Amino acid sequence: MGLNYTVSPGTILKEYMDSRNISQKDLARLTKSSERHISNLINAKIKLTEEFALKLEDVFEDVKAEFWMDLETAYRLYMLRNTNNDIVKLKTIAEEFKFKHVFKGLKLTLEEQATRMLKLLGLDSFDEAGKKLNELSYSFMEDGGDEKAKLVWLKLCESEIEIQNDFDQMPPFDLEVFKNSLSVYKELMYTQNYELAIENLRRYSNDLGVIFVHHESVPNAKIRGATRLIDGRPAIFCSDRFKSLDTLYFAFVHEISHIINNDITDNNYHIVLEDDEENLANEFARKFFIDDQEYKKFIDTHKDITAENIVVFSKKNMIIPDVFIGFLKRDGLLKYEQYNHLKGKI
Repeated sequence: MGLNYTVSPGTILKEYMDSRNISQKDLARLTKSSERHISNLINAKIKLTEEFALKLEDVFEDVKAEFWMDLETAYRLYMLRNTNNDIVKLKTIAEEFKFKHVFKGLKLTLEEQATRMLKLLGLDSFDEAGKKLNELSYSFMEDGGDEKAKLVWLKLCESEIEIQNDFDQMPPFDLEVFKNSLSVYKELMYTQNYELAIENLRRYSNDLGVIFVHHESVPNAKIRGATRLIDGRPAIFCSDRFKSLDTLYFAFVHEISHIINNDITDNNYHIVLEDDEENLANEFARKFFIDDQEYKKFIDTHKDITAENIVVFSKKNMIIPDVFIGFLKRDGLLKYEQYNHLKGKI
């Protein structure tokens, strides 16, 4: 009989019992123990003690107590090593999939967090994450970031779809109606109240049959916005990355362009990284807020950009200063720290 130190002494004991036709009831009688004790020992629910090893020596006269204790010691060392390895692995997984952020405030063990994360991701094991990432096909603005963090953020958004949207009141989506409603979206973004802006965008999007989810960012995901079709409806996800209105508005309009261009699907997620397509969407976002000629005229006229002429131009074009300042900074016409006092408070 070959010895296997990766199984419990109870497993070896059961082999000896079977080979000598000794039942659990028989062994309990012979060792003056309960049947439950024998069952727990066989199923590795309890340790094999020195006292019981001596009792087994009396039953199996050709097998010394030291044999059973060597099995017990080797098995416990094996379990300890592997348990430590599992803990290290789980801690690594927790860091990769941002357990601390996702489950903040919840008194859950690491194992409970892992179970919940697998459910959120729709996976049976974390080893399947690579396959799920390969299936990603999201159209989104991004500036790098960790792939697993992106997956977590996207799945968190999906989990909020029914919570944040009123499906009972949503009409069927009509692309032509949507295209003709863009001016209303611009009006709704003429506010520096961050919470009001989110609520307005969600309410009006739902009125047009569009899903909208706003979710806090996940560390290292670096996603600003994403869009796809879900059950035939466009779904726009936006994060609070940078916690600024111009970032929110620009990301939202960027995703609108993907809907209008009809380049989203409901078959798979689709990551769009091609420069041409992304530049097209970014160009759309700029023109959505400011007429090209008006913008050029302002730059040509105002060599010295002041807070006053920023406010005047913004009011004239029905946009908040945050958006205009954002464009000026992206074009290198303002420094990062300039005129932030004109922007809405988050």
